[in-house]
Amino acid sequence: MNAVTKSSLGFITIVISFLYRMFSGTAMLALWILTATVATLFTYHFDVRYDWGLLQPRSSYKQYFLLRKNLTF
Repeated sequence: MNAVTKSSLGFITIVISFLYRMFSGTAMLALWILTATVATLFTYHFDVRYDWGLLQPRSSYKQYFLLRKNLTF
């Protein structure tokens, strides 16, 4: 999983949103809610874990649990 997956999920959500506007219905609304939720949760997880380097319990840096090794503050 990488940034391409993150961007692809966002693009798929935009396409589903467009299709919902064109062919509104209960099934399209459910599909849009599902894709928007999955894209949001995946993007949040990706940002927190890989971009920020947080939430890594098996980190080699045991002094600061769930934080990255290089602390810059």
